[in-house]
Amino acid sequence: MPIGLYECGLSIIIGSSVLFCGILVYNFAVRLMPYAAKWLLVFAKFVVKKLKELNIYLKKECIGI
Repeated sequence: MPIGLYECGLSIIIGSSVLFCGILVYNFAVRLMPYAAKWLLVFAKFVVKKLKELNIYLKKECIGI
């Protein structure tokens, strides 16, 4: 049996396993995306609130100088 046939079989096995792993990662990402978007929005609101507070604090400090 030529060695090339073993290489073809190995490439088919590797390709199908990579495809299977890609499908699993895609499904995980699709299920996780709504939760991640929600927490990203909560974090963005927190950052904007803290930036407003920092801006007010810096204005007060600059007036005092």
